[in-house]
Amino acid sequence: VDRLDSVSFPTRGYKLSLRATKYWKDLGRSERSTAIDASGTVSRTFSPWTFTASVKGGDSPVEGSFKLGGAFNLTGSNYGRYAGDRMAFGRLMAYRSLSSQLMKIGAPVWAGLTLEAGRAYNRMDEERPGWKKAAGLYLGADTWIGPIYLVGGKTFGGSSAIYFMWGHIR
Repeated sequence: VDRLDSVSFPTRGYKLSLRATKYWKDLGRSERSTAIDASGTVSRTFSPWTFTASVKGGDSPVEGSFKLGGAFNLTGSNYGRYAGDRMAFGRLMAYRSLSSQLMKIGAPVWAGLTLEAGRAYNRMDEERPGWKKAAGLYLGADTWIGPIYLVGGKTFGGSSAIYFMWGHIR
């Protein structure tokens, strides 16, 4: 169900997703099993700021199925830095349009910050990792070739990174 008013920079609405994948014995599995992942996003504007909260989680019989790391996905960590067959993640974004101040650019421009927490691990791991926390700042533009972002962030207790990203936030 997708009721967001924009794919790139939503200002109101919600989106819910649930997916199940069945693994059969014939495909190298010792038994039949199912992977499930779910996500939800809600967006609301309190002029001039928009706040978007997102959560996602999953459970799979296949190790390393879920990956965290990269822009807007534990910002500051390398893409796919944390992986496992179980995953939980949450993100809160606050952003505002700069378009009225930058009319000459020709595309809607947004500036914002993101706070994130998540973890991914394999159920067979002896130790379960704690929650990783991250924060980032970004500029984004909704262009005719899709959204583009310049993002800088830090995963606390870990690394920092700067990203140039083209495409929708997942």
